[in-house]
Formats: sequence, C-alpha cells, structure tokens
Amino acid sequence: MMSRPYLIIIGLIGLSLLGCTAETAGHNPAQMIQPDRSAATVHGTSSAPVSPLSTQPLAYLNNQAISLGDLRAGLLETSGGQILAELLIDRGVAGLLHQRGLKLTEADIQQEKELLLQALAPDAQQAQRLLQELQAVRGLGETRLASLLRRNAGLRMLVRDQVQVTQPALRQEYELIYGPKYEARIIVVRDLKQAGELLAKTRTPAPGIATAPGIAPAPGNATGRAPEAHGVTPWASPEIASPPRNVSAGTSGGGGASFTDLAIQYSTDSSKAQGGLLPPISPADASFPQVVRTTLAQLQPGAISDVVTLEGGYALLKLERKIDGSNIRFDDVKESLAVGVRRRAQRLLMQQQVKDILTQAQLSITDPALAKSFAEHRKLLMQ
Repeated sequence: MMSRPYLIIIGLIGLSLLGCTAETAGHNPAQMIQPDRSAATVHGTSSAPVSPLSTQPLAYLNNQAISLGDLRAGLLETSGGQILAELLIDRGVAGLLHQRGLKLTEADIQQEKELLLQALAPDAQQAQRLLQELQAVRGLGETRLASLLRRNAGLRMLVRDQVQVTQPALRQEYELIYGPKYEARIIVVRDLKQAGELLAKTRTPAPGIATAPGIAPAPGNATGRAPEAHGVTPWASPEIASPPRNVSAGTSGGGGASFTDLAIQYSTDSSKAQGGLLPPISPADASFPQVVRTTLAQLQPGAISDVVTLEGGYALLKLERKIDGSNIRFDDVKESLAVGVRRRAQRLLMQQQVKDILTQAQLSITDPALAKSFAEHRKLLMQ
C-alpha cells in the first residue's frame, strides 16, 4: 500500500510522462509540425527517406546488420504517438515561456527534483530508492527523467501565479490528511447482472442499486494519481448533488466467497491486484466519487454494500475498518497545509495547460501507424 504523498507524485509523473525531447526556447507553441513531403510510399505506407541515420547499423544479428529503418515501423506503432506528443508538448511549453518572457534555470529544475523526492518519502535515502524503482517501472532513464523534470518545471512556472490558497481549501486539506478515513475494498464490473451474481456469492440478499449520475470510471490521471502505476481506482471526481438511493448498511461478508478473491478474479478496477484494496479514503476526498464515500459511511466494518451504480460500471464495496482522525490541531499545521494545497492546485492547472497545448496544436500526420498511435496517446492525455 502506497502512502498518499507517493500517490500524489505518481499523479505528477502521470501528468507529463513524456520522455526525452528537450525544449527549444524560441518555438511558437502554435507552430505547425510540418509533414515530411519527401517521404516515399512503400506498399501503401509512408517510409522515411533513406539517410545515413536510417541505414546505420544499431545491432547485428548473426552478423546481419539491424538498422533504424528495420525498427521504424514497430517503433512508430508502439511508441511513436508518445514521442510525438512529447515533442508537441515540449515545444508548446517552451513557446509559452518565451512569449511570457520567462526562462527556466537549473535551480528551477533542481527544485522540481526535490519536490519529487520529498513527495516520495521524507527520508532522503528511501526517497532515492523509490525514485530508482519508479524509473525502472516507468522506463525512465536519466535522459527521460531530466526531460520530465524540465517539462514539469516549465509547466509549474507557467501556472504559479494563478494559484490562490483559501481557508476552505486549507480545511479540506486538513480533513484529507488528519481526518478520519475508511479502509475498503472494491469490485468493479461492467454488467449489472454480474455484479448481482458476485454479491450473491458473498451470500447476501439480492442487491439494491445506488445511482450516481455524472460519475464515470476513467482510465488515466482522473484522480491525479496515475492509477495504472499503483492500483488506485481511476475515477473522475465531480461532486454529486443528490444522495445515492437504495444503499443499505450492507451485509457481512462472513460465510460467503472471499471478497478479496472475487476482486482478484473478476474486478476490472486497477486495484484488483491488491484484492480490491483501496488507499484509505477520506470523506472529504473528492477524487473518489461521492456515492462511494457516502456508501462507506453507512457500512459497518466487515460489511459489504449493495450494488453501487457508477456511470459505465457497477461496484461492490467492503469496509475493512474505520480509521480515527488525528489529534493534531489545525493551527499547528496550517503552513504545511498551504504548501500541499498550492501544489495540488498547480498540478491541476499544469494538467489543464497540457490539454490546452494539445488542443491548440496544428498537427498534420502523414504516417497511418503514427497517426493511430498519437490519437490513442492524445486521448489518454486529454482525460
């Protein structure tokens, strides 16, 4: 189970995990990335013009050379869209900085790395170890990590003057960190009938249904936590005006099939690898749907909810335990809370800035495989 700060920094990396193209300080963010009109067409697909780079051997297999040209089609199909998005966003950030007369320094980039390490762990050695693990999982070599830090530093510089820390935001941050929480498990499926069958396997009565209009399971960084990296439910987080209907206090899972085993076997949620176990959920945490928080508040430890309807899916929740809040006083931690609020607000604005750059870019792609790869990656970034 990862700590909340670790989840936050995963969200930061998920925001802009766009590898190794460095920023070019003089670029206009709206500049069209011109297609290569000299590209030849081979067997119905475009092919890069022959050049020393495309023909230079990168490896040898049984004394036969393997060149970039041999790898090109596969690379475009698997990673071309991501690399193109990296180029597009890097140029967009650099262009906006140039327009506003802003310039990144090495101190800004170093500060971004310190923010990353601080969010991973308070202990310096542990933070460095976690960073190395994160690099291994994400395929972040030193070049890509440097590019990521530079990109995030640029995005942060673009939005830093837009953040205002309010008293209600501080109070919410206090509740998120020091308030009571729920430790729970979840099973998410796409079919109502299957949800009912799974509920029956726990030997409960027929499921009731709780509706939550406007809440949709969404892959990617809807919670700002990069869920694919750590098993956190990837839901969107709009608030719901109306309370859920027909949510009972739940029934005990005792005597039925193991909720954990059912989650591992059937759940479509990214928490399935942990048996459906979610990070501790605060009642004030809007990154989880209101219907989920309301349902957990009505359960007793060990109880399983009726079927909870999410737009695009159905869920069962099991409350493992209720965690009491801390006795730490609000005034004693107000300053540190302000830092957290500011960084979270910056992260949301940074995400929006990336979306704006993607939306405003004038891009023409002539290679079908690259176009498909880019469309898929752009869709993830726009969520």
